Amino acid sequence: MIEQMTKKHMKNYELITGIPKYGDLIFADRQEGIYRHFGIYAGNKTVIHFADPDDELDSSKAIVHEIALNKFIDECNVYRIKFPNEYTETAYSEDETVNRAKAQIGKKGVDNAGYNILFNNCEHFAVWCKTGISTSMQSKRFIQAVVTGIGKGYTRDGIRGAIIDTILAIIKF
Repeated sequence: MIEQMTKKHMKNYELITGIPKYGDLIFADRQEGIYRHFGIYAGNKTVIHFADPDDELDSSKAIVHEIALNKFIDECNVYRIKFPNEYTETAYSEDETVNRAKAQIGKKGVDNAGYNILFNNCEHFAVWCKTGISTSMQSKRFIQAVVTGIGKGYTRDGIRGAIIDTILAIIKF
């Protein structure tokens, strides 16, 4: 299922072997593809993204800021998201995308709402800059997987229960 989903969605992505194009919505595969980190390529070998500027993965410190492209890439594969795609049929121009991203520098993500791994993360920010829609396919797929797992009758015992309890606390059901 995951392999099929990946192949299905890969048609929307293009591996970047050089420098991204100005205004590109890009992501880096992190932890060998376990998750993706998103940003907007702002030219001059810089990316605007929503993360902890100290690289400590402390979500309470996450703000929108500009970073060097090589630091954003961090030796990972980097992809450009092509439009139209699973997010939307339309996208802002390159200039408008970068202007939207720059206008958010110093803020805590979309609507200055603060980082939330499921509802206001780097993907929400970057997709909003490019399309005007604050959404995350990673979050949607994760929630869908959890709901499917619960629906299959997993109990709240042991590790599965701890994971479910953690997820429910994060999304504040």
